[in-house]
Amino acid sequence: MLRTRLFLLAALLTLAACGRDAELLKTEIAAQETKVAEARAIFRTEQKRMKTLQDSLEINIRHNIALSLDSTTAASIESKRLVLQRTIVETAKRNLDSQEEFLALLKKRLQAH
Repeated sequence: MLRTRLFLLAALLTLAACGRDAELLKTEIAAQETKVAEARAIFRTEQKRMKTLQDSLEINIRHNIALSLDSTTAASIESKRLVLQRTIVETAKRNLDSQEEFLALLKKRLQAH
């Protein structure tokens, strides 16, 4: 009789712990969903900046020339800005992918509970 009661108590404690773990996971998932949304917004913003830089390339080169830079230097500066922005877009995409992967892992872990 005592063994049965101890077993039931242990089972109830285990179930309660699992319930708390599930609630913690749900909270973590909600926070991660926010991070995914933020990462997606940053990625889209940086893509738009890249498009703007590409679309205004010639204007920016002419502006640099108007600031007394020679045409080679003016073009080089704008080319390097494009390379830098491309790197920022790629980094934002990797961050978004990582955030989405982590969210998927959290959801998988919750399903396993």
